[in-house]
Amino acid sequence: MACLRTVRKTVPATTEMLFDMFAAEAMKSARAKWPKDVLRFGALLRVHRYARSKGERPLVDVLGPMRDHVKDKEIVLVGVQALAKGTDEQMADRHAHLANDPDFGKVAKRIALLHPDPQLIPQLLRLLTGILLTASLPAELPPSPSHPQPSKPNLASHSTSCAIVLWTVLDITTEWSATSWEQVMDGVQVVAEMPNGKELLERYEVMECLEDAWDDLGESEDDGARRIVTEYMMDMQQVLALLNDPLDEAAGETMESLPQDDGGESDSDSEPDSPGSPRRPDSPDSPRRRPGRTLTTVGEASRPSTLASLPGLDDIL
Repeated sequence: MACLRTVRKTVPATTEMLFDMFAAEAMKSARAKWPKDVLRFGALLRVHRYARSKGERPLVDVLGPMRDHVKDKEIVLVGVQALAKGTDEQMADRHAHLANDPDFGKVAKRIALLHPDPQLIPQLLRLLTGILLTASLPAELPPSPSHPQPSKPNLASHSTSCAIVLWTVLDITTEWSATSWEQVMDGVQVVAEMPNGKELLERYEVMECLEDAWDDLGESEDDGARRIVTEYMMDMQQVLALLNDPLDEAAGETMESLPQDDGGESDSDSEPDSPGSPRRPDSPDSPRRRPGRTLTTVGEASRPSTLASLPGLDDIL
């Protein structure tokens, strides 16, 4: 790709020209015999073409490569960055279409497990938060050509993915800005308002990690951390009050009855994970959040060292 970027300085349409060659009708019969590296290069060209189009091309141009090659970090990074960028109208339309996509939640889970990258995960969180906000619109609202009515069955998959991504953001972030903290707070509140959302946040220990991060900010002598504590004190109190309420019995089925999936990995990328690819458990047990903690309570339990150590992740890995 470095060579391609160099050539593209002279011939800007190089990416599009190369992908057109890959996608040509005459190449269809040959593609079945191509090695995986060649197929991945074609997928990389396709996702870069979508990114260069500034969201004007069909979503399949980015969703297909991400689904089929979720282990390829560059494909996933370029794809998520392209999906998370756009005008307000583009993002509203994109959120509505992704809310209807039955596979995107599964792909997002795999991304969080395989690529816990600070450049990638916060953008994925922002994208999932927008999807959940769109998917939770009342069903009686009439759909429009640019905003089709979201499919409610996908709520469980997207909610679970957002909870996992929230945990990952809290796990990998070492320095907080007001923007990054607000994104996490928004994500927590959106998931909590979903059916079984509080149970998901409990199951993946998001609240425990959030409280630990808040404790760290409160104990920090950094001016930026102090500003975050001052600015978001009331918001944090509201989130704690929301999540410390008894779980909503009217939410429906218990976590055990929520639909589980296999992570949605495509056959085109079905080789076994390389050692250390998804984060594996360091111990068989993980700490559980203590109910009713307040802002002034400093957490005593250690945070889980890997997301895969949390219960319920075997079905994703």
